Amino acid sequence: MIRIEVRFYAYFREITGKYSESIILEEGSTINDALKLIIDKYGDHMRRFILNDEGQIRNNITIAINAQKIDRAHLGDYTLNDGDVLVIIPPIAGGTTE
Repeated sequence: MIRIEVRFYAYFREITGKYSESIILEEGSTINDALKLIIDKYGDHMRRFILNDEGQIRNNITIAINAQKIDRAHLGDYTLNDGDVLVIIPPIAGGTTE
């Protein structure tokens, strides 16, 4: 098992009511696994802001691990490590939810 910290900004903080939280995942879990756990925990409102209608991460959402932006093509194969910090960054200004 590994423990990572997830940090929430802007409307993600409003949905969760938290700045951050620790989650526990199986060894070998990916960013997509962590996002699925977060979406399952916080429900449809979180899902609609993170995923598009095809179930893919929205283009206006940025994911970072340990302050490094992760290319969306690698979200499914980026293996998380114990102590990683995952940040879900919504659009800062403007943009759409598509």
